[in-house]
Amino acid sequence: MKKFLFILPLFLSGCTTITFFQSPKTLDKGKVEISVGMTEIGGCGGTFNFGLYEIFGQMRIGIKEKSDIGFRVFGKPSNIGFEEGGFVGIYGDYKKQLTDGPFYISRVLGLSYTYPFLFSVHPTIVMGTENFYSAARVIILFVGPQVAGLVPGLTFGAFIGKKFLIVPEVGVLAAMEESRVFLNSYFSIGISIRP
Repeated sequence: MKKFLFILPLFLSGCTTITFFQSPKTLDKGKVEISVGMTEIGGCGGTFNFGLYEIFGQMRIGIKEKSDIGFRVFGKPSNIGFEEGGFVGIYGDYKKQLTDGPFYISRVLGLSYTYPFLFSVHPTIVMGTENFYSAARVIILFVGPQVAGLVPGLTFGAFIGKKFLIVPEVGVLAAMEESRVFLNSYFSIGISIRP
């Protein structure tokens, strides 16, 4: 548990990607969607001092019927270096659509590695329409071979437009330690080019 208390402040100050940024409807085979954006994060414990958490770019590709994959690069620049709050990472996921529209349900399994020190797994269930989504997920944090923390969360977002879309997303993430719960809210905004 002491390792979890050590990793929690690092996670909340920036270690792994927290943006979800995808519809529950998978892309058709061979179609590509490209997105860029940024995320700000703030506490829910009486203060809402939002600050930059991550900048990201991602690409999704339809690989077969009701399945697509996604790749993301993410990070936070720092004037001093990675030891003082900056980080960079990669993320990939596989999404399987479970239902047909107009209301979709999909499961997503994502994996990420953040330099200099963190590996995470992102199992998610996402529901909604092609343009509005909500996701229930858990981010499982690993430092070396050991689980360092579990961070459940809820996410809500929208794709506004047709081919060139504005994408706002909000969410709440919770980290639990014995009888204490640490909450953070976040806001992402980006653009996406959809086929």
